[in-house]
Amino acid sequence: MTGFSSVSVWTTLAVMETGKNESETNIKTMTNFLRTGFLGERFKEIAEAADYLERLLGLSGPERKKLLYQYAKRGHKTTVKEELRRTAHSIASKAREAADFMDQLPSQPLIYTGPGDTETVIAMLEGLVAEGRNDHEGEV
Repeated sequence: MTGFSSVSVWTTLAVMETGKNESETNIKTMTNFLRTGFLGERFKEIAEAADYLERLLGLSGPERKKLLYQYAKRGHKTTVKEELRRTAHSIASKAREAADFMDQLPSQPLIYTGPGDTETVIAMLEGLVAEGRNDHEGEV
């Protein structure tokens, strides 16, 4: 997964409706409600990298040699210290990107735990926002 950028954040605001065939993606409507499934994916990547780091730290001498040999066979020359550094850097940068993304948002994200799928909840929230705007139009 690539890093988060302002472009990807605001592009994600376009609600995408994916059909059974993943190539059938159409923009349905614009919304200010951002799907955050990509954050879950980022957390999974961080967890996988942390698991790999734990495995690296737990390797015995012969296991380290075997791992380095496997990397060398694939044309990737490295050391255990370099793998540890690279993996720790990966964890830190992915976590930092997620935190930086969250800091860019104008408000703290909310997680809705009630009934309804994402589309239904977004439609409900959009309706409430529109209703609130209509109620306050005459107050200026």
